[in-house]
Amino acid sequence: MSESKPAIEFGDISDLLDRFVEIWRAGGYEKGADSPVGWETWKWEYREHLEKEFLREHDISDLGPEDIEPLIEAIDESTGIDDRVPVYMLGGGANGGIAMRDFKDISLADPESTAQTLSFFFDPDGDLGERLEAFRDYYSSVDTSPGSLLAFAAFLLMFVYPNQYVHYKYTQMKAFFAEFAGYKVGQGYDIEQYQDLNQACLDLQNQLQDRLDEASMLHVQSMIWSWDGLLAEPEPTGDDLSEVPPDVDFYWVNQTHQEELTGEYLRSQDQKWQRDITVLEPGDVLFHYSDQALRACSTVTDQPYQKEYDGETHDFADLTTERFDEPLPLEDIRESLQDPARKQGQKRYPLNENGAVIQAYLCHLTPEAGQYLLAVGNMKIPEYEDTQSRNYFWISADPDIWSVESIEDGSDVFYTAYNRKGNKRRIFDAFEKAAPGDKVLFYESNPTGAIVADGTIMEGLHKDEHEEYEEQVEGVTIEYNRSIDDITWDQLTAVPEIEDSSPLKNRAQGSLFLLTEDEFETILALEDPIRDGVSQDEIDRLATKLTAPEIEISIPNRLYFEDDDRLQREIEASLRSGKHIIFTGPPGTGKTKLAKAIAESATTYEQVDDYRFTTATSEWTAFDTIGGYVPSTSDGGQELLFEPRLFLKCFRQDRVVNEWLIIDEINRSDIDKAFGQLFSVLSGDSTELPYERDRTVELRSLSDATTEEDLADIIGNPDAFPVTPSWRLLATMNTYDKTSLYEMSYAFMRRFNFVHVGVPPLTNDSGVRTSLLDPDGSDNYATAWLTDDESLRPVLQDVYPVVAVLWQRINEHRVIGPSIVYDIIRYLVSYDDTDGAHTEALTSAVVSLVYPQLEGMRPDQQKQLIRSLTDQNVDTEDGSVTLDLDGGLLQQKATDFFGITFDNDA
Repeated sequence: MSESKPAIEFGDISDLLDRFVEIWRAGGYEKGADSPVGWETWKWEYREHLEKEFLREHDISDLGPEDIEPLIEAIDESTGIDDRVPVYMLGGGANGGIAMRDFKDISLADPESTAQTLSFFFDPDGDLGERLEAFRDYYSSVDTSPGSLLAFAAFLLMFVYPNQYVHYKYTQMKAFFAEFAGYKVGQGYDIEQYQDLNQACLDLQNQLQDRLDEASMLHVQSMIWSWDGLLAEPEPTGDDLSEVPPDVDFYWVNQTHQEELTGEYLRSQDQKWQRDITVLEPGDVLFHYSDQALRACSTVTDQPYQKEYDGETHDFADLTTERFDEPLPLEDIRESLQDPARKQGQKRYPLNENGAVIQAYLCHLTPEAGQYLLAVGNMKIPEYEDTQSRNYFWISADPDIWSVESIEDGSDVFYTAYNRKGNKRRIFDAFEKAAPGDKVLFYESNPTGAIVADGTIMEGLHKDEHEEYEEQVEGVTIEYNRSIDDITWDQLTAVPEIEDSSPLKNRAQGSLFLLTEDEFETILALEDPIRDGVSQDEIDRLATKLTAPEIEISIPNRLYFEDDDRLQREIEASLRSGKHIIFTGPPGTGKTKLAKAIAESATTYEQVDDYRFTTATSEWTAFDTIGGYVPSTSDGGQELLFEPRLFLKCFRQDRVVNEWLIIDEINRSDIDKAFGQLFSVLSGDSTELPYERDRTVELRSLSDATTEEDLADIIGNPDAFPVTPSWRLLATMNTYDKTSLYEMSYAFMRRFNFVHVGVPPLTNDSGVRTSLLDPDGSDNYATAWLTDDESLRPVLQDVYPVVAVLWQRINEHRVIGPSIVYDIIRYLVSYDDTDGAHTEALTSAVVSLVYPQLEGMRPDQQKQLIRSLTDQNVDTEDGSVTLDLDGGLLQQKATDFFGITFDNDA
């Protein structure tokens, strides 16, 4: 008896296998490697992380409820890459983030059931099909497409059992298997297809192991992801491109001031992350973007410094700059820069998920993206003079003779190396060592007794005119950069690290003293010490949140809105203008999914850490939203302690955070009772709450004018909960709830912008708009649903005209959104109905999915709606369509649901 033929067979694939092994052994998949493929070795780091943090100490196929939380924590890590690995493996952005969030919520909601499900799922001795089916059933409410849910399951299997299972990703597998096996990969949670694909990948693994002993499914998956790069002809990279040292970072500058490009420098007015040039180091490489193209490439030549500019202290960085022979248009490089292998989940990347340039002065590039831009621009890294031999100085000045305050901003001063008697000043050799670019601290002696400014040597020892000398005299020229908040002699002498420095040992009695770089930096650090245990990093982190992100949202492909341009503009305008949002509209219009997608997009911005999701209830009080006193667990409940709840946890947990809040069905709560204490802070005012811990609990509303001192005070006060300008509350409200639930007061409503998410017109001059649901159309509800699940297509093609009429008939009486129509289609796919017209299934779907939406209607309205679903011939864009559901069953179920009866002659 012959063996059955495998479902998928490859042609001659030996060239690809050989090329993969060649690149692998040459280190081509390592981070920063100059090769035709991207960085993939992070997967092995993540696999080792899982092994170390969980798998070594736990039996993954015999989990207990107590194992679920540590398992989720181990999985939801960014080990190896900047993004969380599960989110990255699902494509990043809103889809991956929402799927991981739902997976976590479902898993932690019932640890005992989760332990049973995942134990079975991870049991390698069980039937793979049954295990995948159990995973799908348990996590069916994860807000993602069926295909993405399968990708999540396969991701888990691959990293737990890297020699047995491969990750499934439709886009990559479709291209690979079409190219090398002539096999068409389908979408959806297709268990049988995944088993066939996995078996084919096991065959590839066996072939790889003949060439590479340690080959695993991680190698196979990496090869599938990069096969086009392996076989592609090398891109022209120019001759003799510069070697890039491993410690060089790459940046993108949105160049609005052309004088900076011409003058070869950067200038920034503050150190908010969008403009913080103090992160630059000598040797870092910058690409300058203006007028829709990259124009030049620069190398940072020196450490950033501060200097007076237009009456204020600004940061500067000096560059050496070369322009591209031909500018690189954004349209030519956008797609390549968005390639995940180059983007690598980098935060503060110059392009957002839509490929638009973000509004920041200085953006961060990966080494892969930087190398790519050097290559396509045929550019060598501009050379610069290494300043590692730079000197650092302290210069003393007697304010009675010469005061730093008398120097004009940005001007030069000539400091003589000889006194008026013609004698060399003390420590003359310091003058001989001074060279252009060296850094100087200005110290004013008594009565000031403090470091008061810093500067830069513009010219070393040379002869020049001086008003107090008859002839030219030797000295050094120093450029005054900026004033410094006085660093007093007492402060200086209290620091052990600089007690042996030359100026302190000589009690500043002299003129020019040499300092080491460490001594120089230690002295400057005294200008901005840690405030009461709060570090500058903590202050800077909170300061980044004081500006609202210029959010650009993208509506996920799985959501379709006919007026999506208007919707996007309204949302972006609301968020950018500082408003919170309530999405209103009929049930099923996608309000909740839209809110989640927006919040997930916001987390890609530096100012937003995460978001929280909750559904309002009528039982909510201030205890649920704000918090309240609960018995202490440390003294047997003898003491009551204040415990923060939902709202306050958006602002402080174990540290200060900024987590957006989504409240679904917000007007199901008594707004005044649940949110009354929050009205002030929603309007931008601080408020004290009627609770005490170490201090009074308070909500502190911050602005971009909040000082660093105030930020330090807030960070150091665990009873202060800071509400920043970048925080937003997003809420949803079904239109029909307005008549039956709590009403919102005008005081609450004016804190929000209301964005309506409605249903488009379902008829036109030709009749019912069947084109909205046509699976072979373009850009409609059906095509959006098929992006999620291609398996819906056969049923959609059968029933979309009838379902379009059904939707229109229902909406004449009670408006429902497309999500309910989507649920009807999915119901039909799963319904065992031998009737080709799907009459029985459609009738059952209306009862199950539509009837619950008819609550609150008058009985006569309910009857009219139900009668309109039978024996109807309706004109549509596709001609006349008959809608004839089972009227007897509809009326019987209506009697059960609503207590109404039908007269046969009515």
